[in-house]
Amino acid sequence: MPKHQKFLKSEKSKVKLKDKDKKLPKGLNVTKTDFKVKKIVINEQIRNAFNADGTVIRKENIKELLLKLQHHNSGYRNEGLRHLKEILTQSPSEASKHFGLIVHGISQLCLDSEKDVRHESFKALSILLSTTTSDTLVPFFDTLSTFLRCAMTHLNVNIQEDSLFMLDNLLLYAPDLVAANSNKIFMGFLDMISKVSVDSKSERTLAVNLSSKFTSVKWRSKVLDRLLGMLKVMVGAKRSGKKLVNDNDAVGTLTLKSETKVSGCHTMYYTDMKPMYFPLTRSYLNRNCALPVVFDKKTLSASPQQLDEQESIQKYAELLIPLMIETWMEVRPPNSEPDISNEAAFTLKISLEILDKIHELIILWCKEENNDSLIVWFREHWNKEFCSNFMAGFPYKQNEGCSASKRKSKGTPTERDVHESGGSRCYQQNLNLSILFCYLNKNLHRNYIHQADQIVGFLKKNLSEFEYAPMEVSSLLVKLLREILIENGENWAKVLPNLRSFLRSVIQTYQHNRFSRDIRTRILILLCDIVLNWKLCKVYGDNSFASWLPTLPTMLCQPYISHHVLVTFSVLAKQNNDLFLKNLEHLVPNVLENLSQIQVTGIDDLFEGKKMIANLLFWVAKWTISQDLSLSENNPEIFKYLQQIATLKEQYLANKS
Repeated sequence: MPKHQKFLKSEKSKVKLKDKDKKLPKGLNVTKTDFKVKKIVINEQIRNAFNADGTVIRKENIKELLLKLQHHNSGYRNEGLRHLKEILTQSPSEASKHFGLIVHGISQLCLDSEKDVRHESFKALSILLSTTTSDTLVPFFDTLSTFLRCAMTHLNVNIQEDSLFMLDNLLLYAPDLVAANSNKIFMGFLDMISKVSVDSKSERTLAVNLSSKFTSVKWRSKVLDRLLGMLKVMVGAKRSGKKLVNDNDAVGTLTLKSETKVSGCHTMYYTDMKPMYFPLTRSYLNRNCALPVVFDKKTLSASPQQLDEQESIQKYAELLIPLMIETWMEVRPPNSEPDISNEAAFTLKISLEILDKIHELIILWCKEENNDSLIVWFREHWNKEFCSNFMAGFPYKQNEGCSASKRKSKGTPTERDVHESGGSRCYQQNLNLSILFCYLNKNLHRNYIHQADQIVGFLKKNLSEFEYAPMEVSSLLVKLLREILIENGENWAKVLPNLRSFLRSVIQTYQHNRFSRDIRTRILILLCDIVLNWKLCKVYGDNSFASWLPTLPTMLCQPYISHHVLVTFSVLAKQNNDLFLKNLEHLVPNVLENLSQIQVTGIDDLFEGKKMIANLLFWVAKWTISQDLSLSENNPEIFKYLQQIATLKEQYLANKS
């Protein structure tokens, strides 16, 4: 069959649609375009995001959002956190009614397997803590610390790494609570970077986490940086008189952990408005003795939260110092070379700051308890290891150049990296090293004389370089100068002959205005403290101050002067110091002219400060009251006092003759 016939046959077999018999007449088969519509009326163009009960646009209240945080879908959990953040920001009073549930709901998401959910929970926690006082947070801090410890020791490495963000929030918004519960959080830090040692002499050894996206050194630096933050908080709490160990962990309240010890010389003020009661004994001295702790032979290996404050601080040192030494030994250059990498410089900076805070905790405890046993133990146990491991390559400097771009090229640190790690010259590390060496070597042993001489030589060589140093480095410099010249000066001068020439170099640098105003003031006070200590004056000799003492009277002609400096002037005047009094005699007219305008800082009564200046004139040989007639008009009160000084001087000279 031909193709055409096949086509006709197939067309014939198709179903045919019949046309309608009736068709619309012409003119009616047109689509109508006219419509009847109503106007659109918008009653509220900008609707309030929140109602009085704290519900959001979707009419979800706080309880519904908290249920959403437990949903199996991560998107729902994220959405619940976002809406919860809005309520915390816009309606904190409504959120406070469900505070405990909100804390628990947000905290548990810090352990979420999804990264986005975890980070969203940290943001919500930050908003929650920023709108809450510490007193409100106290009953719920155990919940936060429990989830924090779970995150710090989690099997999932990513959750471990993100737990540091949660700790950042707590350190920022609740530092006093972190300090009060530091004994609970401390072991979590150690578990993140170390493991219990079996064969080693120390209790712990560094751990290597191969599954982490960071190198072991970078990861430890991140953890140690947060540990340093916690130690700073602990030192701040200790300075304010708060206890670092809770006497009753079962209660867990802030009031127990922040008890202050009442001093024996506490001033009591009488008032007839209410009765007064005086304790016969000091309650903090009557400590309850826990018999299991006394008879337990394993007390020294207990965790810090099971020990009292002294043992807890000692335990921190025993656990941390070996880890700091091991961390440094892993990154330090071979053969004790002074050139270190950027990574090693940052590790050294954090390690030394941690050691400094441990020492500061020990010093604060010793002053509070009037007991030096802990600082003696610290020096005896750690001096040798510190000097042999940290001081071998002193002074250190970074051996890598920095990239000019903000983006880090492979193997080259950026300018920001170099700055954060202490600078290319490592001044911060070298000064901290020197300060710790001074702490540990009050009585300088002959084995460490060379290292002490290195420190003095390093300072003498670089004194002028600190003119443009940042404030933190300048503060460390003043701290180190005080340790060398005052705290250790009497002992070190016996074995370091160049210490006297070093003091003269410090005075010359000070006189040439090589420091900022704040640092100059602190160095001036330091030099005044040396003058006030007759033992140090005898050690250094009068020649060390020969160029500086004649310049001191000129400070009485300036607009401001420190009360501490005036005390030094009084001592020099009473000692009949010729260098000081001769120059003061030449400046008497200028001093008297400036007496009515000068401001004495560091003293409440301004007139008492001016009286101290007037008292100096008693020791000036050729001073008479006739030089002060101009003061009778400007300030009659000072003039009257000067008359009394002149009368006393005449009587003194008459009796002397």
